[in-house]
Amino acid sequence: MVKAGPGTGKTHTLIEWLARQIKENDVPSEITAVTFTIKAADEINDRLRNRVGPQAESISTGTFHALCWRWLQEQFPHLTTVYDASNRKMTLRILFPNLSKTDRNRLFEQLTDFLEFDKDIEPRFHDQITTYREHLWDQGAVDISDLIHRTIEELKSNNQWLSRLRNRCKVLAVDEFQDINSMQYQLVHLLG
Repeated sequence: MVKAGPGTGKTHTLIEWLARQIKENDVPSEITAVTFTIKAADEINDRLRNRVGPQAESISTGTFHALCWRWLQEQFPHLTTVYDASNRKMTLRILFPNLSKTDRNRLFEQLTDFLEFDKDIEPRFHDQITTYREHLWDQGAVDISDLIHRTIEELKSNNQWLSRLRNRCKVLAVDEFQDINSMQYQLVHLLG
């Protein structure tokens, strides 16, 4: 763990640590580095490539969402689409045309809280949330807010996949760990 203020070289330290892991473990494909932004993931990739060369290409680097999407697509090849908030609103209107605008907005909020933060949902929305998630899955899609949640669920129900993914994440680095939410923590805990 590195505790330091902004601009003190935490990313440099992370790059050096990852470079050492590559050298000592000699299996870059078993190294995963998680960041919080696409920009940070790109920076780590660039800096690692400059530091260790082509071996950096074998390291899995990305945001929690990007890594979960990649893993879900590998495990479930029918998945081709990620829905964003605007897709979510449109789909809720199509799936539940009889809901009032107020209830649909509340469903949207409940869905977001459940998917992103695993918060308890109002019982009256349980069936709609289940229907929404199943509908997307049947269409080969996942809500962007459901990527981590869905990955956790699938890993918990499939020990073989969990074991394979753990082998691919034998070395796991999380940039800015203090910023993770409960869903991200659950994923790190599962992988670790």
